[in-house]
Amino acid sequence: DFFQKLQKLERYKICIGKEWGRFRNYQYSRTLRLRLNTSIDDLDHGIKKLVKRTQALELDELKGVKIALKELTDEERLSHLQNLHIQNGLDIESIINDRNEFPRLQSLTLQGLPQLVSFCFQDKIDATSLPQRELPLFGEKISFPSLKKLRLASLNVIKVWHNQFSNVSFCTHEKLTTLKIDGCRNIKYLLSFSMAKCLVHLKYFEITECNCLEEIIVLEDLEEETQATMTLSLFPQLKSLELKNLQHLSGFCSTSQNKVIEFAFMKSMRIYNCPNLDSFIWRYTRQENQRICSQGDLFDNKVAFPKLQELRVKGCDKLLSIFPSNVLTTFQRLQHLTVNTCGSLQQVFEIMHEEKETALLATTQLRELHMIRLPKLKYIWKNDPKGIFSFKKICTIFVWRCQILKSVFPASIAKDLPRLRYLGIFYCGVEEIVSKLEEGSESEIAVNFEFDHLYSLRLWRLPELKCFYPGKHTTKWPMLNKLELVECEKLKILGTQLITNNGQLDFPVHPPLFY
Repeated sequence: DFFQKLQKLERYKICIGKEWGRFRNYQYSRTLRLRLNTSIDDLDHGIKKLVKRTQALELDELKGVKIALKELTDEERLSHLQNLHIQNGLDIESIINDRNEFPRLQSLTLQGLPQLVSFCFQDKIDATSLPQRELPLFGEKISFPSLKKLRLASLNVIKVWHNQFSNVSFCTHEKLTTLKIDGCRNIKYLLSFSMAKCLVHLKYFEITECNCLEEIIVLEDLEEETQATMTLSLFPQLKSLELKNLQHLSGFCSTSQNKVIEFAFMKSMRIYNCPNLDSFIWRYTRQENQRICSQGDLFDNKVAFPKLQELRVKGCDKLLSIFPSNVLTTFQRLQHLTVNTCGSLQQVFEIMHEEKETALLATTQLRELHMIRLPKLKYIWKNDPKGIFSFKKICTIFVWRCQILKSVFPASIAKDLPRLRYLGIFYCGVEEIVSKLEEGSESEIAVNFEFDHLYSLRLWRLPELKCFYPGKHTTKWPMLNKLELVECEKLKILGTQLITNNGQLDFPVHPPLFY
């Protein structure tokens, strides 16, 4: 018997069924992929033995079976499994028959299982007081002490984990490094704070297409030792967070605590198409349990991302501002910022001058700035930072279809852009590239703009653009290699310097781009 002979193999990658793609770069020495139109019960006895020995098992299109691994439910037979991937099982209601531990399982994917109620069939039998659809996918007795990657996709479960997990039971997931939830349309929230604080090794967190999801983490009544601190640390190893196509998401979490919530290691955050999101963390009153009205700021001074390098925000139509003035110092590591298609956004950086700020000087690490399709954007920088905040490391600025934006830079920022290499402004209502200094003594002095590394300047279809800067100024572009001016009818490109009767340079009201 062919399959009996295969039992002697120490290493194998076997694929049975039609239209399997190529094997990925698996680290598992014994891999079996089965695309079936039947259940495992109907397989040849030799294949069943292979299933019991394999380290990586992928099952696709199991038919006529309610418990996917009914024959593989004792601890001895599951102890070898390191990767389990089950998909497209239209009849599957549970994965295993009885409660079990998966001591070596490192990766688990459950995808396209619309009837799945509970990972363990016995949990469904024991839970007589709850409707089946309200059962958590993973009961308290399921243990994954080695699990590093978990992906759940296209499931109809309402809860993933039990609400009342003790720290001990949930911390069997503490080695989890990657968590992806995709297309689970009935989930309203994912984790409690007590669960979240156990995920100390989580590095990659992605949630997509969960239409009922309102918040990711519920910060329930906190323990005494947590209440005594002013900072709550969440996911201390988290590097990347992606929230995508979450129609009812109002915030990452909510709390009545007046504490700073810190994501100490996060480097990348992407928020796409979350039209109901008006604040990353929203707050409510403890007494009345009512939400405190948001100002439309994505962040406030009660959240900290000390190592965030990349932020991309798209399709969040309730946002009015990204960075209010009181959070700018906590985002100094930010290098790449993209804001795209946020229909209500009015400003990106709000800068308020207070007496206590006059002694501060903060240099941001921002390198790239992309502003795209923001029809109500009035300011990229609201108010001139006047040296309080420096953006001297910016290399690229791209602005596209911001119809009511009147200028791009305040004067103090434009005067200090020694690394700027690319500036592109397209289809905007911009009247001047740099806004004029406030009235005062400095407004009578010619401003010097030196763009020592700017090699590409592209100005496309700016019908209201009149000048680079409306006041007295000089500009230097020693490295300019590419200049594109398209349909900027009001802009004068070249001009001459005129000497007045007293020997002073005469600056026209709307000076040309080059003169």
